[in-house]
Amino acid sequence: MNIEKYKDEFLSTIITYKNLSKKSVVAYNSDLLDYFSYYKKHNKFFSNNVIKDYFISLQFERKLKDSTISRKLVTIKMYYNYLNEHRKIKNPFDKFNMKFKKEKALPKTITINEVKKILNTLYESIDQSTQFTSFQSFRDLALIDLLITVVLIEFAICLKSS
Repeated sequence: MNIEKYKDEFLSTIITYKNLSKKSVVAYNSDLLDYFSYYKKHNKFFSNNVIKDYFISLQFERKLKDSTISRKLVTIKMYYNYLNEHRKIKNPFDKFNMKFKKEKALPKTITINEVKKILNTLYESIDQSTQFTSFQSFRDLALIDLLITVVLIEFAICLKSS
């Protein structure tokens, strides 16, 4: 069965019913074309193995980010759900059991200049405020000072142990 021939119909349906942005539709189209290209290139008959092989190739051969792989998975699942709902093909994802680990990104840190700006803003707010807001500014300064001290101690411990 040629599963590609329903792509445009699927895209127009999701545009209508899901009210997606143009960028999302372009991404969905790109994801489907990529999957179809793999499908054709490997000249495989349709099976769950084709889907698994495709996602394994995305992860290990093409080394795509986990977020990209997850988006492609969602797109292809939606497409097969659409085909199943319109009785074109049985949904292979009913028996699809493959998990992808999501990469964990490290938290972003602020620069020394950003810390200085925060501290300067708090110092300025002490002088130009009511007694209550001065108290809040002192409290905020104390908390930030405490956090900076803890981070510096942890950093020193890491340097010492390495």
